Amino acid sequence: MTASKPHKRTTKQQGDEAETWALHYVQQQGWSLVEANFRSTFGEIDLIVKQQQQLVFIEVKQRRSTQYGSAQAMVTTQKQQKIILTSQYFLQQFPQYQKYHLRYDVIAIDTQNATPVITWLPNAFYAY
Repeated sequence: MTASKPHKRTTKQQGDEAETWALHYVQQQGWSLVEANFRSTFGEIDLIVKQQQQLVFIEVKQRRSTQYGSAQAMVTTQKQQKIILTSQYFLQQFPQYQKYHLRYDVIAIDTQNATPVITWLPNAFYAY
């Protein structure tokens, strides 16, 4: 009888887990979920949350190592543009949020150690 290999989680499973951690984290801070994994032809926004008159579009990045750069550094200018275009599409689909103050944040999750370290970066980038 041979020993079976430990089950390795897929990148998608790891990303879903990171988004769940991020969602719980923002909810603990008093934010309410509007949409998760909102998709358009331009791209996807991991989390859209609101609090009072503020609407925040959040990109979640998880890294096990900083060898190839930090999680927040992985949100390239190209990725930012996709998020901005997707947020504009979201606002067209849900006009009730058009008067909200908008923000683009990154939540970086470092899973290098046993306990994930969550860093919330408000105003990580701007739509011009």
